[in-house]
Amino acid sequence: MVGSLSPRGLFHLGGGERTVENRHTQYRSRQNVIPERMPTVILGRSGLEVSVIGWGAPGSTGKPEDMGSNSKSSRSIWTTFQSRGGNFLDTAPSYWDSEALIGQHVSRHRNDFVLATKSHPVDAVKTLDEVETSLERMKTDVIDLFYAPHGCSTEEQLYNSLKKGGVMEGAVKAKERGLVKHIAFSFDYFQKLDIHRLRELIRTGVYEVVQLPCCLVRVEPIEKEIIPLAKEEGMGVVANFPTMNALTAREWGVFYSVFEGIVDTPGQASLLAVLCHPDIDCVLVRFSSPARVEENCFAGRRFAAMDIDEKLELRRRVEAMGQVRFLERGECPPAPEGVNFRQAMIYFDLFTRFGFSGARPTVENFLRRVREHPDFEWDDTARAAIEEVQRACPVLLT
Repeated sequence: MVGSLSPRGLFHLGGGERTVENRHTQYRSRQNVIPERMPTVILGRSGLEVSVIGWGAPGSTGKPEDMGSNSKSSRSIWTTFQSRGGNFLDTAPSYWDSEALIGQHVSRHRNDFVLATKSHPVDAVKTLDEVETSLERMKTDVIDLFYAPHGCSTEEQLYNSLKKGGVMEGAVKAKERGLVKHIAFSFDYFQKLDIHRLRELIRTGVYEVVQLPCCLVRVEPIEKEIIPLAKEEGMGVVANFPTMNALTAREWGVFYSVFEGIVDTPGQASLLAVLCHPDIDCVLVRFSSPARVEENCFAGRRFAAMDIDEKLELRRRVEAMGQVRFLERGECPPAPEGVNFRQAMIYFDLFTRFGFSGARPTVENFLRRVREHPDFEWDDTARAAIEEVQRACPVLLT
């Protein structure tokens, strides 16, 4: 059930406006215009003003042939993103050559962008070293938002984050030295979102922003406690992996009727669904071409043209489609080491209940892994679920 809209309902709009094209009039807003630029939003008590759609791993495709690209197409992606109101760049040292590419494109226009990067949970010394390296790569003297830790999937990593001389202490020192302005922490898609670890990090009072996975179909229990607790602390909330690694960006599944006449592509639908979550401030997405920038940023512009009631109604219709089984990790039955039962069943639901055929290979790989453990004693819940999967995928595709 969607609650009341947060103060994020107020936005800053820039640039010119145009009337809604005919294909969008079925879901006409009261102001009846789609702005040329995306709105911005304030990320909680950090006070950072960012575009509602941010660019994840800016500049980098992860392909060796594209490393260090400064081609005309690459420059056009940057120009298009900025022209549509984009200003939030979210990267990490592990994102291929992204930090270096940011340094190439942003150094002369530093004040036009909000830069965010990350540190993995090791210790304070490593964290400070990573800050210095990131500053050098991005050719800047300060990082606006620093995620430390990035990922905290085990108790050991939580200990490394909170201990004396740990990651959090390193981040605080970096802030005291003026190397970073604001501190956050982040989790990725299908990392172990343990409520205990998240609660411990939030309640330190140190962190101003949290980044979590949120997508078209509810696959993580972030609304139950994590987001409400973060909001109580005045934290900004950034969503990552809105299309589940492009799964929901390629096909509509059962959601076409929800978005018909509102947006033009499944990718836009995925982004708009997350933006309409009343407690999500910003959503991150990657761009591979200027055309993809236009497509994805249109979701942010479409969002700006909707009033509060329209946003809540769209979110209500999305959530009415249901959620995956085994949303809570504690509900999952035991499985052999290396067999991710919960992830497989989520993808099975995405394939069979939500109509995303791209999820099938993950389901089939799960069946192959199950066959590698013929002697494992599955409980009744798991056995029934596996039999259901076998009926749906009797022949494994190659």
